[in-house]
Amino acid sequence: MKIGNRRCRNMKYVTLISSFIISILMISSCSKEESGGEKKPEYHFEQNVGTIDKLPQGLSTYQQCCAYASAIDGFLADSRLYSAQYSTLNNALTDYNVPVATADVVDSKAKVYSHAKKLMDKIIVLDTHSDFAEVRYYNKSKNYTINESQSRCQTSIERMHQGHQNAQYLATWMSISGSQTSQKALDAAPATLWEFYDYLNAHILSNSSVCGVARNRSEVLALRQQGKVAFLYGLENAFWTGTDLLNLDTLVMKGYTYVTLSHNGDNQVCHSALKSSSGGLGLTEFGSDYVKRMNELGLVIDLSHTSDQTCWDVMNESIAPVVFTHSGAYGEFAHARNVNDDLLKKLKDNGGVIQVYLVQDFMASSSISDVGLNELVDHINHCVAVAGIDHVGVGIDLDGGGGGVGYNSSNDAINLTVALINEGYSDEDIAKIWGENYFRVLDKCQSLATRFPAE
Repeated sequence: MKIGNRRCRNMKYVTLISSFIISILMISSCSKEESGGEKKPEYHFEQNVGTIDKLPQGLSTYQQCCAYASAIDGFLADSRLYSAQYSTLNNALTDYNVPVATADVVDSKAKVYSHAKKLMDKIIVLDTHSDFAEVRYYNKSKNYTINESQSRCQTSIERMHQGHQNAQYLATWMSISGSQTSQKALDAAPATLWEFYDYLNAHILSNSSVCGVARNRSEVLALRQQGKVAFLYGLENAFWTGTDLLNLDTLVMKGYTYVTLSHNGDNQVCHSALKSSSGGLGLTEFGSDYVKRMNELGLVIDLSHTSDQTCWDVMNESIAPVVFTHSGAYGEFAHARNVNDDLLKKLKDNGGVIQVYLVQDFMASSSISDVGLNELVDHINHCVAVAGIDHVGVGIDLDGGGGGVGYNSSNDAINLTVALINEGYSDEDIAKIWGENYFRVLDKCQSLATRFPAE
């Protein structure tokens, strides 16, 4: 059959793929019952092949059909679903002029996929920024839970297991209407923060059979040994701590281990990269005291969202390494939220790390529908080239605007590992990117602490 009318062909293709998925699920279900063993929960194909949870319904072009066929090769083979069913699919796809991989290519993809799974299951796989935001979890009427089946959020325990991810920072984020510098607003902010924390912590503790809160590397490892997901707490926007430095002590007592100095807009601590009165300004006088107190308490300073001058000021004043928990490379895409090469070189000297996000508006000039895993890898490569392999990590910004083609939720974490293997990164390099670099910084910050909370 010639390519002909693509719209018509794609509809046939979608129907074919859907039928194939259903047949695979039926075969899997029947085999479990016939074996006489305990019946396991139904396997959800769509949520285990990365962003395939948006497909095949999302298929609209011939290129997307081809990409879909390519993406599932390694998964199917590694999952032992590579069978007569897959051969039938291949034959049908060929009829529709959709390129299909040869057996040796499929086997190669399966080996990489299997390698990625085994590697991720023995290292810490940490994403340093996912929003635990008021618009979802704190809205009690919507009844969101971090452990719900078929999660409506990009980050969940279910999705993390599927993506072979075992550690996740939950960033406390709340919207702000009005000034972030008025004393009245700053005086009222901490009470809102503590109320939000109480809800967050109670929510996580209510799922203590499958997850726990960690404050350092050893606690993450202890939870992993118990088969539990580790959640760490970060605060996005120092505005919420007001102008009393004792609130930083309280944060530490409650288990927070990093603070993002600003969000979109200037506050009492510093100037911001976006919605700033002057992007050329940096730390305030109070901000200098704030940085010193964070150093004393062992809190990690997060420079994502801050102005370039804030970054320079902080790295010149901080005695501890700093991080960007969710940022990109300005040298790869010129956007104010990304970090330029001079700052990346300074970050290397500082001993810090940039955790690369996947926020489509900030990553590339192409159509939003095309931005995803490839751009994420490009930004990682750039940061590695400028700052070195010891200074790059991952902070996708899921549930906060992050996600794209190939990495749209926690279950897609394995897709990045596969991409990094294919890019030529060693297992040691990938372990650094997935968590070792960040924990080196956290360990250093905590080891330099000279003050106990509320001392």
